[in-house]
Amino acid sequence: MFTPQKIFSGPEAERFALTHVIYDALNSAPVLPEAGIAALAPEERRRSLRLAVRKGEHVKTFEGGCGCGEEWYVAPVTGCPFACKYCYLQDYLDDTIPTIFVNVEEMLTELREKMRAHAGGVRVHAGHLADALALDHLTGIAGRLANLFREFPENMLELRTKTANIDRLLKAVGSGAPENVVVSWTMSPKIAVSRYEHGASPLNARIEAAEKCVNAGFRVGMRLDPIIMFENWREAYGKMIARICGAVDVARIESWVLGCLRYRAEMAEIVRREWPRSDILDGELVRSSDGKYRYFRPLRLAAYREIAQVIRGFAPDARIDLCMETDEVRKDFFATIDA
Repeated sequence: MFTPQKIFSGPEAERFALTHVIYDALNSAPVLPEAGIAALAPEERRRSLRLAVRKGEHVKTFEGGCGCGEEWYVAPVTGCPFACKYCYLQDYLDDTIPTIFVNVEEMLTELREKMRAHAGGVRVHAGHLADALALDHLTGIAGRLANLFREFPENMLELRTKTANIDRLLKAVGSGAPENVVVSWTMSPKIAVSRYEHGASPLNARIEAAEKCVNAGFRVGMRLDPIIMFENWREAYGKMIARICGAVDVARIESWVLGCLRYRAEMAEIVRREWPRSDILDGELVRSSDGKYRYFRPLRLAAYREIAQVIRGFAPDARIDLCMETDEVRKDFFATIDA
């Protein structure tokens, strides 16, 4: 679990109870003024923690989802202590230092009020600007969100993670997890975890955590995103899917979401600067109409079809979707997979 070497905080954060809970939990880490963050190198940022107060709205519309109807997101945490080489947060956020917004009560109140006023179901994401569970041992926010959704069974909460940091979540929900809360994992083959997901939990630990969540009553999600076409990727993804389906009750897997590696030119510059020897940008990727670099369309479509076939071999009724894909690829894929 993440233990920061330094904590950066300002006077506003001191007013909130969560700040002092975190101070007590991390009593060996020095608390420093926020101004000191500017001097930190990228690696130092990942090993530090900022406590801040969110201004403005806490609940926002989620763009670019997976065709699940109306979608929102909340971001009680932004940034990440992991060093995933493909992560879009590297060029999406102004500052990637892991940040906990300590005015969590305001977020929960706003989310409750907005769901009460909303007609129809909505899917809410809590892992859009950070790993939803990476800092949960410090905040306990995931469990509070899960229990809030008991009040709104028509809505869905998704907690997306690359960790096995589930203890506080399981303790918070007790013996009966809410049916409308999905704990989803980014699942990558072992070789991809070691090459591209530095600091994240090993694949085995993620699978074991998913099994524990299913045993506690949760539905779980499997997110094979990004799919990276390294050497022997087909065999690696096939073995991983077999391991997942051998450990986790496939009837409790809410969905499988597939998405191929993609990145903006700005992110490629960051990767080349921070990891100049990495091979993650070496594949056959071209610039798409949205400005992002992607594998050639036929390669993506073939990968989705092959992986979907493997999944359906273990779970014939599995719900499979694509994330952040073009309309053309989605149309061609579903014409095949649903035929």
